[in-house]
Amino acid sequence: MSDLTEDKVVSTDYKKWRRTLFLANCFMAGSVFLIELGLFYVVYAGGLIEIPLSVYTFRYLIEPTLLNLIAVGTQALVMKFCPERETLQNYMVIIPIMLMCTVVASTHHLFAATVSIFCIPVLVSVVFKQKRLTLFTMVGSCVLLVIALTRRLLLSFTDGKDPLLLPEFLIGVAIIALSGFVANIIITIMREQDMKLVDAVKAANESRQQALFANKAKSTFLANMSHEIRTPLNAILGMNELILRETRSGSIREYALTIQSSGNSLLSIISDVLDISKIETGRMEVLCGNYEPASLISDCYNMTAARARSKKLAFSVECPDDIPRALEGDEAHIRQVIVNLLTNAVKYTETGSVVLEVSCERRSEEECVMRFSVRDTGIGISKSDLASLFDIFSRFDLDRNRD
Repeated sequence: MSDLTEDKVVSTDYKKWRRTLFLANCFMAGSVFLIELGLFYVVYAGGLIEIPLSVYTFRYLIEPTLLNLIAVGTQALVMKFCPERETLQNYMVIIPIMLMCTVVASTHHLFAATVSIFCIPVLVSVVFKQKRLTLFTMVGSCVLLVIALTRRLLLSFTDGKDPLLLPEFLIGVAIIALSGFVANIIITIMREQDMKLVDAVKAANESRQQALFANKAKSTFLANMSHEIRTPLNAILGMNELILRETRSGSIREYALTIQSSGNSLLSIISDVLDISKIETGRMEVLCGNYEPASLISDCYNMTAARARSKKLAFSVECPDDIPRALEGDEAHIRQVIVNLLTNAVKYTETGSVVLEVSCERRSEEECVMRFSVRDTGIGISKSDLASLFDIFSRFDLDRNRD
């Protein structure tokens, strides 16, 4: 796969990197100038200058400084006037570094220290993950190394023979080659990681599409089934209404009232489950309306009394006589909460009693707080499980509570 193709696979924003490297190049250019100025002062103060001062100043101070400024300035111009040419900008980040390395290698006789710096531009090319840029940097560094050592060779005819030129050239080429080898290994590893990231993103997108499809299928299924479920339940409630109207038997009427109350609760629960908007938003709406607390308490009692009698439990309601005759609130959900509490109390009580306690605290003529609590003689909850009391879908003591 070519560099261009791989770059398209994993798109990276190198703008920040180029800006950072430009600042680094400016810092390097300033550092080189300060080093050259310091060396010039040391050599001049020590009387070690053997050539005319003007020639030495131009050769070892002015010339390298100008070359560094030209390199950094050219990079700045390319960044400003060619912002859309990504490839050119990437190359222009590397070229000033190579030129500054050439300046150091051509002006100082420090053997390996002068040529080893050519590993810097080669390794910096790793940032852009382009093997062609790394190859360009290696070839360019070798060419500039030859230029730097040629310049020193020419100067040696006037300044004295330099016997280290050939060893320095060989060491410089070896360092550049080794840096290129390491850079290519790093680029290969980075690209493999990029491809793995692409595969992971692709798999995540596919999973997301499947989840969206499954969610849409669920919504469609529930929307289609809502009428199918509500229709027979409404028919049952309608027939039960006829029983309530025509029956003369007190026991049958009591049974029919229990069916009516339980059916209405079941219809309310089904409506909650099948309401697509509630499922998708994760919110439960509170629908306020007028209701009679006494009728609500009686319904909750009747819906649980049959099971309590089957277990031979004493089931009673403790309710004050001064509760309001009518209140405004969400009757369906209040009934659901109370019935759930009573059902659990009966379920986990084998002997003894279950009591529904009702209290009313009036805050004003138009406002009061109703409290419903359930007391039973069942197994209870251990202190260690209290912290998880309100966790969803959690059960305690599973060995005993399997039903």
